[in-house]
Amino acid sequence: MITGFRLPGPAWGALAGACAAALALGLLATPGAAAVSRAARREPHAAPRPAMPPGARVPAAALAAKSRIRAPADQGPITVSLTATRADGGYPLRSLPGRAITLTATTNIDVGPTPWFIEIYDYSSTTLLQVCGGGTTCSVDVTEPSPIAPGQIAFVAYVAQYGWWRSLPPDVQADTAASPVEPSWLYPMTLTAYKFGGAGVTLDFTDGGATTWAPWYIQLYDATKGQIVAWCAKPLGCNPVMPGWEGDYPNPYDAGCDCGYVGTSDGSYSSDSFYTVIAQYSATWPPPDIRDWADHPA
Repeated sequence: MITGFRLPGPAWGALAGACAAALALGLLATPGAAAVSRAARREPHAAPRPAMPPGARVPAAALAAKSRIRAPADQGPITVSLTATRADGGYPLRSLPGRAITLTATTNIDVGPTPWFIEIYDYSSTTLLQVCGGGTTCSVDVTEPSPIAPGQIAFVAYVAQYGWWRSLPPDVQADTAASPVEPSWLYPMTLTAYKFGGAGVTLDFTDGGATTWAPWYIQLYDATKGQIVAWCAKPLGCNPVMPGWEGDYPNPYDAGCDCGYVGTSDGSYSSDSFYTVIAQYSATWPPPDIRDWADHPA
């Protein structure tokens, strides 16, 4: 459960069915295959990084002792997982800039009597963050001083030999590269609805402070009508979905996507409630993996 996240009333209950019906009628535009591959996105996270924690280096004597150990002949398959938590119990894949998320790697063996270490890497910059030469778990706190959108930074755990001088460790026995932990550090979103009666409505929002790139989207929902109103992400631009809605772009004050505002002159929307989130795309509520949100409907 996402701490602090409140659904905007019972109107959400009918959203899934209404969106599915609208999708069947061709009313809802979707980003579909337009999502940008990881290789095509901008370089992840070019901001200054915190210094490596002290545990990221292994003392020479300990490394020499470890190098003399040979792998057990009867060693079975090795597995490793990587999880994220927050000290305050909040949603672990989204934190405020400057606040820590704890990463914990867990293996199915004690690596002490083996030649391998448990290692946690910042996969985006190939920086070794923490290394542990014994036990079954290894943890490190990570934080970002500035907003970071989902998909722009990733962390991976390895069971491998030690190799801080390499971009990634040698002799990998197990890793989580296929399912990296990709947290985000964002400020809360805001959403304001300017309602003009018969003249329609304009939605003005802030995005959490970081540019949102596909396949993550800022999504606006009409809770009353049970419809997705618009979505946006770079480089796909501002995409109003429902007929009669439009958006302006670019927005010089809100770099998260190319929507400066989303609005309609259709007065039937003026009494509706609206909501906004950053998540992977869905035509039905809730979208998967919500990473940021406004804490009340507009």
